[in-house]
Amino acid sequence: MKINSMSRIKIFYGLIIAIVVSVIGLGLYYAGSPAQARREAIDRAKVSDLQQITWAAQDFAFNRHTLPESLDQLQMTSSGYNLRIADPETAERYTYEMNPDAQLYDQQGFRLCATFLTDSEDTTPELRLVPKAAVNEDWTHPAGSYCFDRYADVTASPNEPIRVPKFE
Repeated sequence: MKINSMSRIKIFYGLIIAIVVSVIGLGLYYAGSPAQARREAIDRAKVSDLQQITWAAQDFAFNRHTLPESLDQLQMTSSGYNLRIADPETAERYTYEMNPDAQLYDQQGFRLCATFLTDSEDTTPELRLVPKAAVNEDWTHPAGSYCFDRYADVTASPNEPIRVPKFE
């Protein structure tokens, strides 16, 4: 059976289209959809906001020997921190609560809450803002509303060395 040149061109273009569609499909399978990537980016921005709030609250407590009463107070008094106290997508404010019952050594507890679009365990590991083992704070979260419990040293003084607990 003899294939004419027009049929060869059709077969060639058909193969090219099949290869392109396969590559796009595999790319979406491994990288996720653009919508998923957008949701993960929004959640990374939220975690970054909560980290900044945590560091500002710890700095506030270190210098004033108390935790801030609210995110507004923290935002007004925290120089050097670019605090965003609301969800970048919905403009809903993050929740901040002092937790006087939560103590860890000389540190006072507080809680930060946000609503996440994705489960961070399902996020591509290379895209995690901070690797789990890099710091002593775990920022993994499920999809939906979730709160992080954090601590700040309210007894330290800027002029005295920071006490490190001894583990025996």
